[in-house]
Amino acid sequence: MSLNDVIVAKLEQIVTGLERQREGLRAALVETNNAIRLRAARPVNVSSAGGRVLIWAGPGRLVGWSLRATTNDVTVDLRDSRDDAGDPIASVVIPTGQSRELWAGPGGVSFGEGLYLDATGAGVLTGSVWLGAVD
Repeated sequence: MSLNDVIVAKLEQIVTGLERQREGLRAALVETNNAIRLRAARPVNVSSAGGRVLIWAGPGRLVGWSLRATTNDVTVDLRDSRDDAGDPIASVVIPTGQSRELWAGPGGVSFGEGLYLDATGAGVLTGSVWLGAVD
């Protein structure tokens, strides 16, 4: 066996090992819920009972929402931020007793700092926002 053949064989072993590691990392990094891999959007419950809400700290994708104003009108501002000073992503006005849904998937809208919900008005907001699963 020549030196070139030995080098090629070793490089093939390295590539195969790296492929195995890549597959292992991909399996480890998928998002799960109750040990089940998420392949679609993940709902995160929200409520305005506490006023302003940090829904998610860190980067992610907003792919939709289902929100309801249970009492009085509510205006919802979603921001790319960890507080109310961040860049606006969306603003939704929800009349009393009604709901608003939006599906923006599968890609959605990316945010980098976090997802912050600022609900204003005298009403109470309930529902969930849908975050894109880790690919």
